[in-house]
Amino acid sequence: MKKTKVALVHKGIWDMELLSMPLACGYIKAYAYQYQEIEDEFDIQIFNYGGGQETLNMIHDIVYGYKPDILAFSVYGWNYFVFGRVAETFKMVHPKGLVIMGGVHVAKQGDKVFTEYPHVDIIVNGEGEKTFTDLLKAYKEDGNCKKESINSISYRDELDKIITTKANDRMKDLNEIPSPFLTGAIPMLDEKGNFLYDAVTMESNRGCPYNCSFCYWGGATGAKLYRFDMDRIKDELTFFAKLKVENIALADANFGMIKEDEEIMDHIIYLNKTYGYPTNLFPSWAKNKGKIFYNIVKKVKDAGFATDFTLALQTLDDKTIELAQRKNMKINAFEDLCKFLDDQNMNSYAELIWQLPGETYDSFLEGYDKTAAYTSRIATYNTLLLPNTEYYENREKYGFVTFKNEYYDYESILSTNTMSYEDNVKMHHFLFWARLGAELMFFRNIFNPLRVFLNITQSKVLLDLNDFISNRDDDFSNGINNLKMDIVSTLDVTRISKPIRYLYTHEDTKSVMREWWQSFLERKIPKEHQHFFSQLYIYDEMTRAIHKTTAEREGLETFQSGDFVYYVSKEVIFNYDFQQIIIDLKAKKEIGFLEKGPDAKLTLYHRTGFENYIDNHEIVLRYTGKTESQVLEEQGINETTDHHFHVVGLPERA
Repeated sequence: MKKTKVALVHKGIWDMELLSMPLACGYIKAYAYQYQEIEDEFDIQIFNYGGGQETLNMIHDIVYGYKPDILAFSVYGWNYFVFGRVAETFKMVHPKGLVIMGGVHVAKQGDKVFTEYPHVDIIVNGEGEKTFTDLLKAYKEDGNCKKESINSISYRDELDKIITTKANDRMKDLNEIPSPFLTGAIPMLDEKGNFLYDAVTMESNRGCPYNCSFCYWGGATGAKLYRFDMDRIKDELTFFAKLKVENIALADANFGMIKEDEEIMDHIIYLNKTYGYPTNLFPSWAKNKGKIFYNIVKKVKDAGFATDFTLALQTLDDKTIELAQRKNMKINAFEDLCKFLDDQNMNSYAELIWQLPGETYDSFLEGYDKTAAYTSRIATYNTLLLPNTEYYENREKYGFVTFKNEYYDYESILSTNTMSYEDNVKMHHFLFWARLGAELMFFRNIFNPLRVFLNITQSKVLLDLNDFISNRDDDFSNGINNLKMDIVSTLDVTRISKPIRYLYTHEDTKSVMREWWQSFLERKIPKEHQHFFSQLYIYDEMTRAIHKTTAEREGLETFQSGDFVYYVSKEVIFNYDFQQIIIDLKAKKEIGFLEKGPDAKLTLYHRTGFENYIDNHEIVLRYTGKTESQVLEEQGINETTDHHFHVVGLPERA
């Protein structure tokens, strides 16, 4: 019997060498295939594409290659336009085919979607698993899926009137959804046995108790949490560990908020000790940090496990916080949290959002520098008007002037009641270097000493770099300035992949950046301190992650230790113990300006593979330069044992 062909299509936002995991499509396929009659009569295939994939290639694969009867898309703002074009061509080639769109970007947006893409037949409103299966059952019955008996959909009837059916209740028992990993609904390995994705994306629960004005997390904001069964979560994590999956991205809205989260962390630590994997966890941490969160931090520290702790601040301006409906979050007590994390020697980074109503150019930079006093790694985002959010529904109240570019369907913000268009453009020059220099850690160790010893803020350093590069006329500077203007002219800070690759691979990057630093020293730093900061810069440069292009150009040696391959940097002599200085400053210790110490040789080791994660600020830290003892610690090897570097093929210590 010929099966009905169903294509589930996912397209990530980032143009990476590895794909993002098609979790929503996997859930839908796994849920549908638990019904034998659907597995017998439907061939469901997942088509997964990276952010850089051309639309015509997708049309070739899906429309002309697979030739589905049903074409279904998991829609976000970044893939809405592309999917609309694929659907349009699909309808030309297969006029009787069925086009379905689902996801938070199109849910409850029938008027908009059917007007812009009349070839879309059905929109799924809310969770898709049950609704999509109901649509398949209706298709199997008589080919008519436009029925008021199917809940949580919108469609146009024979008179072209939009019909929206009764909404399903949220799924209270998430275990009705079979695991897309354990059932094989999501493919995990390529033909060579390599893991297909940059990270596993998984959920342990759904729902978020907060109602932030800019957020529509999973379509379940201001909603009760429902959980997957703990045994199922542990089985999935064990499955990943046995596949040697390094990175777990947990798509829960507030990890560390409920007691079950601590049990999940316990199991991850157990797996790491037993199998060596996973090595990294990337959750969205709870906005309010309570006893459970602090217990998790201590366990992570004791286990030596790698995870970073997010400070989801978004803004430090009181008026902006009130308008964003975040006053119920204790985020402004972040100083105590940072101190706690520093005391535990744990890594953290903060998140700030530009263009929020109430924010001004000056207030944002003030909040940025206040945050940088506790963590220099600050992820900076633009505000986007997301469908179904309070900002989206009440745009006139905030004076939003918006536009959409040709790539994404998100409404980007040009101005608000408190932010002019001119200040918005001006800020994007800063945000360009804030993302490259601090968030993606091209610079990492220079900021804190400058602030502590000389009262030079992080924003002033980045703005000085912007001015220096903007006024140069050479190959490197012209190239990076053009890439910057691509972001400034579009007011789109997401377009960072090309600039960060350019910065890490251009043959003149080091020389130009050293010229800037020398100029900065001469203009900003007293002569008696210039030697210290000159060497500090070399240390910062030396600890930077290494792209394979640079490693090949500089002829760096590689070696393998365990499952990991490293580049070894050239030995450098320093007159200061920068590692200890950085630790002491991070711990807010009272130290005077440091004198020269005895000469010390330093050789650092860098994990290879950085180019696969170069624009992922959560993973970059894993690839920064480390000492031999840090590498041994990372691999769980006690330096006092016989497992020294030369035993596993590393060069002898100098």
